[in-house]
Amino acid sequence: DKVVIKSSRPYSAIKRFLVIEKISGEKQNQKRPENDEKGKSIVAARENINLVGEWAKTYLTKDNFWTRDFPTTASSAFLVNFCPSEDATVIKLLREKGYQLLGKTALDEFACGGVGLYAATGPIFNPHHPGRVVGGSSSGSAVVVAQKIVPFALGHDTGDSVRRPAAYCGLVGFKPSYGLISRYGVIPMASSLDTVGILANKVSTAQEIFTILAQPDPYDLITTTKKKFLRPPRRKKIVTIDRLEKFLSPKLNKLYRQAQEKLEKLGYSITKINIPPRIRDNLQLTYLILCSTELVSHLNSLQGITYGPLDENEEIAKKRSDNLGLIVKE
Repeated sequence: DKVVIKSSRPYSAIKRFLVIEKISGEKQNQKRPENDEKGKSIVAARENINLVGEWAKTYLTKDNFWTRDFPTTASSAFLVNFCPSEDATVIKLLREKGYQLLGKTALDEFACGGVGLYAATGPIFNPHHPGRVVGGSSSGSAVVVAQKIVPFALGHDTGDSVRRPAAYCGLVGFKPSYGLISRYGVIPMASSLDTVGILANKVSTAQEIFTILAQPDPYDLITTTKKKFLRPPRRKKIVTIDRLEKFLSPKLNKLYRQAQEKLEKLGYSITKINIPPRIRDNLQLTYLILCSTELVSHLNSLQGITYGPLDENEEIAKKRSDNLGLIVKE
């Protein structure tokens, strides 16, 4: 279907609306407040948007990707007026292939959180069960794909920020290997871990978008030029973690076994690897140390001079206190 996308109100850090209307005139989801009582819509709109095109070539992106046509806030009041002068590399690559960016999606502020409750615009809830969390921090991207507003959305994965909301919403959540997709123009959380990811309803859609985005970029020196990483594997092989079952509930254990059996019937060989206890027991602590220290370093630029509200008569500490959310301060 072709769709016309119009925003019903100016961009706002508090409430965002999107109108989706078929060209035939039949209106769908005419008023989708970002945080309505069912927690269904998480789309950042901008005044005077009027895009027409094939639905399959439309997408939304997490609001920590630079976009020249939309403000980039990272769902924080601190960046409500930040308008980048250029697009992130991945946005440029998609535009070159004819994809239309319809808007931006909310996230846990500055990607700090894994539940979707910490955006400056308010909490984001699971579209399948409004009483439950959607996961984060790419929360809004998961919701708009789950609701089939777009066929895919971009996310940003440091710990599990693409994979967790995808799992909670029944989607494909793809985090490529570190270095395959450029992060230039993505507001960082922890650069030694940050990865651009894709949320989609189909594996084929995620694969198609990945082949477009997996390009070397001189502005992100960790991107690789080794094309061998992009070739389909010669063998159907899947690696799982040994003794993972003991961490799962009985219901999840059953589903996990069924998934393995189905893959084996399709010709995949499953190999279990063992993670030594001394490594396994320190994984979370290592992640928290790296992530926290790098996040603090990145947030040092938020002082109202380089980024954020500029008022020469106001103390930097007060600007940060007034405009940063609780999850970031913690």
